[in-house]
Formats: sequence, C-alpha cells, structure tokens
Amino acid sequence: MVVTNTSFMNTLSKTDTFLDAMPTMTVVLDKHGTIRMVNKMACELTGKSKATLNEQAWTKVFITPAEEEAAQKQLDRILNESNQVPYSGQFRYTGHQGQTKAINWRITPLVDENGRVYGATCSGEECRTAANCTKGDNLCLRFLQHLPDMIFLHEAESGRILDVNNKACETLGYSRAELLAMKVIDLKPRTGLDEYRSVQNELKAAGGPLTFQRTFRRKDGSTIPVEVNVSRFEAEQPLCIAVVRDIGKRIFRQRRLRDSREFLKLLIDSIPEIICIKDDSGRWMLANRYTQELFALGDIDYRGKTDEELSEICPEQYKNAFRACAKGDARCWQTGKLHHYQETIPDQHGAIKYFDVFKVPLFDEQNRPKALLAIGRDITKQKEIEEKFRHLFEQAPVGIVLYDTNLIITDCNERAAKILGTKRNTLKGFDILKDLQDRRILPILQKAIAGEEANIELAYQATLSNKTFDAALRVTPLVNSEGAVTGGMAIITDISRRRMAEREMNLLMSAIEQASETIVVTDRHGFIEYANPAFEKITGYQISDVVGKNPRILKSGHHDLEFYQKMWRTLLKGKVWRGHLVNRKKDGSLFEEDVTISPMRNQDGEISNFVAVKRDVTRERSLERQIHQAMKMEAIGTLAGGIAHDFNNILSVILGFAEIAELQLPTDHKVRDDIARIIEAGQRARKLVHQILTYCRHEDEELRPVRLQRIIKETVGMLRSTLPTTIELRQNIDETCSPVLADPTRIQQIILNLCTNAKQAMEGKQGILSISLQEMSNREQANLIDSDAQQAARWVLLAVRDTGCGMDRKTCDRIFDPFFTTKEQGQGTGLGLSVVHGIVMSHGGTIHVDTEPEKGTTFFISLPVADNLVSEKKSINIHDTAEGNETILLVDDEALLVKLIQRVLEESGYQVHSFTDSRKALEWIWEHGEDVDLVITDMTMPHLTGADLSKAILETWPTMPIILCTGFSEIIDEQEARKIGICRYLSKPVKNTKLIQTVRNLLDNKKK
Repeated sequence: MVVTNTSFMNTLSKTDTFLDAMPTMTVVLDKHGTIRMVNKMACELTGKSKATLNEQAWTKVFITPAEEEAAQKQLDRILNESNQVPYSGQFRYTGHQGQTKAINWRITPLVDENGRVYGATCSGEECRTAANCTKGDNLCLRFLQHLPDMIFLHEAESGRILDVNNKACETLGYSRAELLAMKVIDLKPRTGLDEYRSVQNELKAAGGPLTFQRTFRRKDGSTIPVEVNVSRFEAEQPLCIAVVRDIGKRIFRQRRLRDSREFLKLLIDSIPEIICIKDDSGRWMLANRYTQELFALGDIDYRGKTDEELSEICPEQYKNAFRACAKGDARCWQTGKLHHYQETIPDQHGAIKYFDVFKVPLFDEQNRPKALLAIGRDITKQKEIEEKFRHLFEQAPVGIVLYDTNLIITDCNERAAKILGTKRNTLKGFDILKDLQDRRILPILQKAIAGEEANIELAYQATLSNKTFDAALRVTPLVNSEGAVTGGMAIITDISRRRMAEREMNLLMSAIEQASETIVVTDRHGFIEYANPAFEKITGYQISDVVGKNPRILKSGHHDLEFYQKMWRTLLKGKVWRGHLVNRKKDGSLFEEDVTISPMRNQDGEISNFVAVKRDVTRERSLERQIHQAMKMEAIGTLAGGIAHDFNNILSVILGFAEIAELQLPTDHKVRDDIARIIEAGQRARKLVHQILTYCRHEDEELRPVRLQRIIKETVGMLRSTLPTTIELRQNIDETCSPVLADPTRIQQIILNLCTNAKQAMEGKQGILSISLQEMSNREQANLIDSDAQQAARWVLLAVRDTGCGMDRKTCDRIFDPFFTTKEQGQGTGLGLSVVHGIVMSHGGTIHVDTEPEKGTTFFISLPVADNLVSEKKSINIHDTAEGNETILLVDDEALLVKLIQRVLEESGYQVHSFTDSRKALEWIWEHGEDVDLVITDMTMPHLTGADLSKAILETWPTMPIILCTGFSEIIDEQEARKIGICRYLSKPVKNTKLIQTVRNLLDNKKK
C-alpha cells in the first residue's frame, strides 16, 4: 500500500490506534512462526496482553493440541517459500474460559522487495485486525497488502479515499490512482451524501465499529454485494478505515441453503408416508403433509406438543392412535435401537388403515438423546394382497407346501395333498428330515433354509402314498419383515403328461433332425422360425443365418411373381401346396426340390405357421434331362438316318452329273457358272446331311491321341481376326494336360461353334470371351456336371465362357435340339450346338451349361484322358493319274446313281458291269468272277445288302477289292466293314474324283 498522506504515515508509525481499529483478528508471524504482532481482537480472544503473546508460537496459542500438527504443516508450507499460495482452513481454539471455538484462519505469506518470504499474517474469521508494526512502516504496509479483504482509508467528513490495498483494486477493477481520485459514495450506487453523513453520525454515537451491508459498483458496471465494517478514529483530522468483504459467495451459499431446506421440505411433503420428528421429550418438531392430513393436523399448531396433548385436541378417533404412538416411542428410547412394528390408524372417515412403522432414535456426539425419527408406510393394500394370496394359496393349480427351519411341514394346500396322494391334515406336521423316503429332494429343500432358491425335476415316489409320478419341485425361502429366513416354500407340479409329450416331441425332433429331407417352419407371414440340419447341408446356410428371415433368400429368379402368388393363395386358404422349386444355394449355385407346404393351426383354428417338407431332386432332374435328351436324340437320329440314305443318293446323282456337265463345257461357256452354283448348293446340302449324321453319332470319325492345347491355340489364332474389338479374348491353358482320343477336325468344330455363339451373345457390347483347359479327377468332374457318364479316371475339361446376354431355363433346355435357334430367319440352321453335342457324345465326353439371363454363359466339355495311345494311320498315296482299263462290278439299287458312276468310270477307261438288283449281280459274278478286278456296291439294298453281297463274293474270291458306299447305315460302320474284308468304306455323296482315286489306289495295291 502506498500512503499518500505524509501526516497520516507519521501518525501510523507512532501509534497502533489504526491497527486496533481493524475489525479482523490478526496475528503477524516471523520466518519461524513466532508471534511478532497481534491486534486487540486477538488479545480479547486469548485474555492475554500483547506483550505476553509476542515471542510465542502461533500454533501453541491459537490452535488446540489435537489440531496443532495439521496447522503447523500448513504454516510450514507457507513459510518455506515453496508455495506462496495463501491457505484458508478451520481450526479449533480453546479459550481461557474453557470454551471451544472453530475459527476460520487465512494464512498469507509476507514477501519483501526481493520476493522472499520473511513471515506470514494469520487472519481469523471472527477477529478484527490490528497491527503493532514493530518492524516499522514497511512491515505494516506489507501486512495490510496481504489482508484478504478490501481496505479503504478515507476522510470522515468528505469521504475522499486516501489509500486502498491491492485487494480493493483487484476486486473492483480500478487502478490505485483511479480509486484515490474518488470518494467512497462513488462506489455505492444510489447512495447520496445525506446517507453518508447519517452513517458518520451513527459512528460517532456508537463510539466503535459499525457493520452494515451495501452494494459496490465495479469499474465494468457490474455490482457486488459487500459487508462493510467501518471504524472512526481521530488523527490530525477525523479518519475512517473500512474493511470491505465480498459476500457474494456467502449470499449464494445462504440462498442455496435456503433452497435446500425448501427442497427438502418439498421432498418430504411429497412422500406419501408418515414422516415425523420428535425431540427427546416426545414433542413434535416436524411432520410432513401426509402425516398432518392423516391425523387432521392441518389447522392445529402441532409443534412442541406431545402425543398426549395432541390426543386431547384432535378428533376423537385419533386418541388411541396417539397413545399407541407414545408407547412405541417409549420402547424405542428404552432399547436405543431401531424399532419396527405395525400400527392401525383410522383415516378422517373412520376407515382403519394398517401401517408398517420404523422408529429410529438419534443421539448427539455425547450419546445424549436428541430426536426420534418415525417413518410409517401404509400397508393396507398389502394386507389385502395377503388375503388374496391366501385365497390363491388355497386355489392354486399347483401344490404348495410350507415348512419351517426344522423341515417340519407347517401348511399345504389341497392341491399338494392330491398330488402326493394323501390328506392335508396328514401332511401337516410331517417331519421331512426324519421320515422322508426319497432323499434326493432333501438337499433341494435345505437350500431354501439356507436362503437360496432351487429346483429339480425327477421321477418321484411319495412317502405317504408310495405314488410314483414325474414331478417338478421348486423351492424358495420364506423371509420375515426383518430379513430373517423363517422357513421354505415348495411348489410341486405333476409333470407326467408333459414328460410324455416331451418324449414324443424328442422322438419326433430326432426324426426331423436326422431326416434327409429339408424341413422348414415359418410363421404366418413366412419368416423362418426353424430349419433342420438337412437345410444347412443342402443350402449352405447356417440355421442362425436364416432364423427370422424370409425363405426368399433362396429365390433363384426361375419362377415369376404369379407362381408365388398362386402358392400363397393356396396356403392362405388353409390348403396344402405341392410343387417344384428351383432355388439358389448360399454359394450361388442352383438346386431343385419337390416341396410340400402345409398350414399349421392353433387352438382357435387360425393359421399360425407353415411347415415345408422339401426333397432335393437336383441330381434326379439332371439325370431325367440327360435320359430325355438321349431318347430325343435317338428318336431324331433314327429319323435322320432314314432320310440321309435316300437324300445322299439323290445328292450323289445331282453332284455327279453336275460335275460331268461342268467338265464337258468350255471354260468360257455361260452355263458353266450355273452348273457351278448347282455343285455349290449340293455341297452345302452334303454338309448339312453330314452335320445331321454327326449330331446323331452316325458319322464316322477318325479318333487318335491328340493334345487339345495345340488345337485350341490354332483355333484361337483363327478367331482373333474375326472377333470385333469390343470383345476381349482370354486364354488359361494348362500345358500339362494329358492327350485325349479325338478327331482334331471335330474338336476344332466344337471350339468354333461355341466361340461363334459367344460372339453373337455379346454382339454390340463390351465383353470377355474366355477359353480354359485343365485336367481333373473323376470326382471333380462328377461334382461339376452332376452326371453319371462314363467313369474315366481322369478328364480334360474345356470351358468356354462369355459375358453376354445369357439364357433363361426354358431356352437352355432346348439349345441342343436340332434346328432350334434364337436367331432370325436365314441367320442360322440351328444345328451348331446340336453338332457340338453329337461330337462330344461320340467322343465319350459330357457337356454341361451354366447360364443366367444377363449374367453370361459357360459351356463345360469334359473328355476322357487317353489311357492307351493308338498310333496314327498312315496317309494314302494318291497317284497322279486315276485312269485304267480294269473290269469293275457296280451294284446299287438307285438307277440314276448307277448310270452316273458307270459313266464316270467308263470315261476313265474302265470296263463296267452294273446292276440295280444285288441278287442278279451275285449270279453274274459267280460266272464271271475271274474277269472282275474290283467291286463297288451300295450298302442299303433290297434282298441282299452290300455287306451280305460282299461276304458272298469274298467267300469265293478272298482278295477281291470291294468298295462299300452308303448314304447311312446303322448296321455297319467302317470298323465292321473291315472285319468283313471290305477295303474301303465311303459315305455318300462321293465326289467323282475321290471315287476314281480310291478305285485306282485299290487296283494298284492289288497288283503289288
């Protein structure tokens, strides 16, 4: 504090009048905690003079021995300079008259100009501050600066502020210079000069300090509540020193305390139970609203009155209740413990109410009676419930047995006696521990005595009746109002029927769990509630994955909306629905099942659930389709074979004469181009018949060991130039795949047909065409196509995939049918995939299709690995010239064809003897056989077939070269022909050049 009045400073240094005028008890300590200065208020507290108190330890004088160590600890913390934060706390003090007081102390460090602690000030809550500045003016000034309150020194008459401490500047937000330029009344809003002079007059009249509350205005305009303690003393002029304390927190605490009391009263009044407090003399101190209303105390001042006094002034019906209450109080004070009992108290209408009452005696620290707390809860309804419980006890549909802690049955209901096969009076008094025969339930009954609940189910034999039945026993402890176990209650149920039903249910569930058929139970809305293990095995879904979900998770898209709507219409009518479903497994693969769905009804006859029994028929349907396809192919093949023979004969005539006509015309003749078109059309017809015969497996194929890797690569090389740039071609070829027995040309035909189909499926779109080759075991092949085809040990799998439009099931079922096509008229014959199917079957392989609309198509072709490699046939050397002069026997039932072949042979120089009747031909050769060099015969002829004719000729002339020509024959193939001895087997139509070359080669070989 900087004092600006020099005369005041001189006065302050020569007298302690200023410090003794301070209203706060203050003690100034040195570095060692020794008292160096006390004010008048501190002397009055201790009853000792300043001289006596000086040089003594503060803790020895002002702190009780019990708290001396704690106070010294806080003082040391301040004085050792490690922490200059002031300390505030409460310590007790025992005065010279023996009284003990709690004093709030604030210990503040004294710091010199260098910031070092050289002492401390201790300010007591109830003391007024004074100082004997034995160390001079500087010590006094530092002391005032460390006081926790605002200090104002001002002129008494004008109120002009002479000095303030730092606390005043910090609290009010003014600088020291600003405050020294102000008057006291400037800090007090709405306070005028008249009021200030009134306060000065009171100070003069009182002759001592004056305390009052005011509101101070801070620099920022806010206000704070303060408590002002002002003293007046005479110096060269009348001066006032005001100690101003911010009491905002104290007012807040007071308000909170008041609010807490109001809240507590509101809380107590809101509790619908008896709550009252009496003193140790039985006089009522507090009663909540419920208690006042119960005893009609609303208009009576009950405080300070005893129960006896209240019984005289309250309505008549409460007299006995007040007197009973007084007796309960007396018993409670006598024992000094919580007292619990029941009281009956009438309400204002005279109706009796039952209360469960707790009374608690309260004592002070010296164990002297202080007050009695009574709490009562209305248990009238509980009493009524107890009566109802008794009724339920008697009428309960289960047996109830009550027993005490000695395991003696105290009561039971009629139902228990009936279940146990005895009389109620016989059960009462039964000694369980001594007489019970079936001891298995004894530990269960004893658990209730130990305060535990327990249960057991068993086949039980009753002691008193020897009756045996399936019983469910549940026990629970009986507890009194004080929480002590008084016995046990056993609930007995005859569960014989339930056990029988459970055994039947377990048997049924065992059958369901082990069934190979899928069994699914749904609620009325179709959400799955149960599925057996077969469901997991077939669909791949775990039971936990599907419970609570709709079976539509298996939906494959194979069935339209109308299909499911029709099914639900049937089920909701309460009828059984049977049908065939194509569903999807968790891994995305499809499976088929025959389904029977039946409604289940509850006791009210309403549909509550649906149970579906489903049998997986995927393999059966696959085999059915294979058999159906085989039968269909066989039928078509039979028809095609019959047509092919006659058609090939006709083609042979057309092509043969067309070739002859073409050779006879000059190269520049205008008709030559017309004949060329005829030959071209005939060749196309020849190829068409060839495709039909290949599809029907009637076309001869030369099978030899080949590696598909080379064929695929060559075919892919040809494909690249024909594919649009929008299609990406990918290969995944396993170079280690074993060879297969195959016709390379037919394999290439398979790949070209499949890739052409894939190209058309992706036409106009971005897509990927993938060709893969791998080797796999028989089991892997069977799992892939689910087929019972040939059981080869190893298979080579060729897969052709596209990302095109895919196919629906209806289309997929017909793709191998001859002449079936989805292309527009003129864009395809519909034989491409039929031919692929025929080639694959003729090679002993299998073909499988995996497709979905808009998800692409994959063709899987598996061919058996070649176990025994067969060497390739040697090529036939063809002579540059096919002309000759030998004699040839020609036999064919088609006259035009005979005329054609005879002409071709004769033009090449040969001598030809032709017949359309095979019997006449045989008769002729028997006579002229020595002159015949070669025989050409048709296969299918009336009377004698070509094979029969050849056998007859070879019996006489074993070395006779024979050429067998056929348009189609199911009786003989090239292999069978060779066994007979026939040299060549030619399929019609035969080109003239090929026939001539074949004749020449056979005749030349005969000469060799």
